[in-house]
Amino acid sequence: MKGDIELVEESKSCNGRSVRKKLWQLEQRYHCSLIGICLSRNDLRAFSQRKSYGISSKANDFEIHQHLTGIASLRSTQSRVLHKMLDHKYSQAVRRYSSCSDDEAIRAQWEEDQRAGRVAGAYWAIMTSGVCSSRLLDRVYGDSHMISFETFSSQLQRNRKVQDLRSKLLKMKEQAALKQRVFADESKLREETAVQLQLERSEMEALKREMSDLAAVNSLLQKEISQNVPQALTKLRNELERLKSQNDDLKAENAQILGECKGLEQQADKSEKEAGDQLKNLKELTLENHSLKAELATIEAMLRSDGTAVSPCDDCGDFSAGQCIGPDLCGKTILYVGGRHNMICHYREMVENRGGNFLHHDGGRENSRQLLPKMLNGADAVLCPVDCISHDACSRVKKECKKYQKKFVIMRSSGLSSLARGLGMIQV
Repeated sequence: MKGDIELVEESKSCNGRSVRKKLWQLEQRYHCSLIGICLSRNDLRAFSQRKSYGISSKANDFEIHQHLTGIASLRSTQSRVLHKMLDHKYSQAVRRYSSCSDDEAIRAQWEEDQRAGRVAGAYWAIMTSGVCSSRLLDRVYGDSHMISFETFSSQLQRNRKVQDLRSKLLKMKEQAALKQRVFADESKLREETAVQLQLERSEMEALKREMSDLAAVNSLLQKEISQNVPQALTKLRNELERLKSQNDDLKAENAQILGECKGLEQQADKSEKEAGDQLKNLKELTLENHSLKAELATIEAMLRSDGTAVSPCDDCGDFSAGQCIGPDLCGKTILYVGGRHNMICHYREMVENRGGNFLHHDGGRENSRQLLPKMLNGADAVLCPVDCISHDACSRVKKECKKYQKKFVIMRSSGLSSLARGLGMIQV
């Protein structure tokens, strides 16, 4: 109780108004959670590179965390710089809580920030507030402690999802390799069939020449018979009949060979068609493989991102004045037409994470045609994936965008990677 009274007295200025507490004025048991929640890994590394903090270049993130926790409890130049950096980073949260005059107002704002996912900034503003009681500080400390467990569990689930995607990608690679081997075997068989067909065609040509020679001999014999004596006529006719019979046999054999050749040609055409289908299937699998790789990279990037990277919006005047609606898109409203229904929540998450507002129109018959112009009137840009919308709907959306002078971006697919590239074009 005495410590609480001293903190309250220290947090008052000469005119009686409450002022915020400094980092080194807080109870030492809060310092570990403040450093852990309010500083990202990038922030920790940034402080470790400052020579004035005396942190070894070989120190890991936990060792840096411990070092800064120790500095936070001391009134020093390093702790002042750390306090100033956190005040600047969470200036919006500090301004929100500056209007809270008692525990009830602070508790209501804290519950709202928890629902909105603004825990880090709210935690810093409450812990340094000059009007927050010790009981409420302990409650906020406990809430943040439990949130850290939930965050750890959520990260494990995301890691498992990434592992499942990687396993699926490996399986698809194996399937693609198997298809390639099957295609190579069928190509080899087709080449062997073509060689065999060429040999049989050569044999057929030889038989045709032999038939032509036989026909010439037959003609010569008939001429000789007409000139020979009557005694040799019967013998020649018998020989002629034998040759005719042989000729018929050769014709029958030739017809059989022709039938077999035709069957082989049909088989070759069938094999060539199947090979073309396999090649087309292989190309589709390859495209799907590339798309999955891009989506996997996007999801991994989203998982690695903790929202603390340096934003190109830092040079924006609204951002410096503390009036920035959100990073990258700066509060722009993005209308997404078409796409896959099971991905809409992910589209919305990506747009809102970049500081934009998300609208969706299915591009089909579910929504009336009168709804699209109304939605376009409130949108800053329109994104449209060509693989999940009809050609007629896409043309109509493009025409409406031209009419309302809205930026129109056509995407090759409805995947997250295509959406990321489309948002990049809007930011530019």
